[in-house]
Amino acid sequence: MTSNKSIIQVVPALSPPSNGVGDYALRVAECLKAQYSIDTTFIVAAPLHQRESEVGFPVNILREHSAASIARALEESALPTDFSAADSQFAMLQLSPYGFDKNGCPFWLVRGLRDWVCRDANRRKLITMFHELYAEGAPWTRTFWVSGLQRKATRDILTTTHYAMTGVQKFAQQLEAWSSGRRATVKCLPVPSNVGEPNAVPRISQRKRRICAFGIRAGGNPLSDSVVGVLRTVIGRGAIEEIAVLGDSPIAQTFEGLGCRVETYKGLAADELSPILLDTILGLSWYPPEVLAKSGIFAAYCAHGVPALVLGSPGRQSPSRDGLEPRMHFLLPSGVTQHYDPDQFQRISDHARQWYAGHGVAEHARTVAGFVHSENG
Repeated sequence: MTSNKSIIQVVPALSPPSNGVGDYALRVAECLKAQYSIDTTFIVAAPLHQRESEVGFPVNILREHSAASIARALEESALPTDFSAADSQFAMLQLSPYGFDKNGCPFWLVRGLRDWVCRDANRRKLITMFHELYAEGAPWTRTFWVSGLQRKATRDILTTTHYAMTGVQKFAQQLEAWSSGRRATVKCLPVPSNVGEPNAVPRISQRKRRICAFGIRAGGNPLSDSVVGVLRTVIGRGAIEEIAVLGDSPIAQTFEGLGCRVETYKGLAADELSPILLDTILGLSWYPPEVLAKSGIFAAYCAHGVPALVLGSPGRQSPSRDGLEPRMHFLLPSGVTQHYDPDQFQRISDHARQWYAGHGVAEHARTVAGFVHSENG
């Protein structure tokens, strides 16, 4: 079928190098093209020298962060031959505030998007995927002092948005409260896996005794003594053969002294990462339980039937509002028994895949395509 619709995606950065928001945007674009014949042009805010051949879609790179620059890029990125006089034009913002401004307050982006929409308010429609809303911190941290500005910037973007999406119910409820009486519709969909969605997965008993960890970089994700103790339990009782550290800058030293081999895998594509996950019995996550649903890494574990051990400060967080329960969909350090229990891991694997099944990348693309087609009749 010939494409007669298009959308402009505004992103902080694309892959490569790998990043969660860029990976998500590309997967949605691929699905929109394959299933709905909707073309995508990307506007990239990061000053990367990215070529269309690297991502498979046209790419327009911003040379400066200004309202005029983003409004001009939106004008230039439209595909005029795709539109009749009655058709709407669509932009989709992948909002991660720190990706657009070092302080998480991208007011230049707010003004530029508003200018673009207002120039033809009857036809121009903005979809926003709110990956983050604003940061919170203690009074002695910088995030505490910029949090109010971050909230204002996010609310201003919501005011310009016609259709809002987000990955966790906590964010959806905040957006709904902010949009009361306004035009935005809010849809909550936990994020999909960025490394594929296999149709079938092997049972835990058929997998290599491997633990996987994503996204460990220099100075990040230090292991507390309690977590080290949990890993020693899992490694010792489960006869773990390998810890696989996945990412562009893995720090193997993080896991030294735990009594098993550490392998690092740098710069792998999704189709290379997926077989590793399918042969893994446990994945490590540093996300707090209340926002697991917006973690592409946790989604990848779920899609591949990998039980996740969640290390992200569970004692200081609220429970998830997204249907995720500890000991059912993931493990907490306190829930790891003194003996490796493959049946427990299998139950978590099964429940996590069932939870994931309703909001894979196809559902995200269907949601976007549904809005595009509904606006054009």
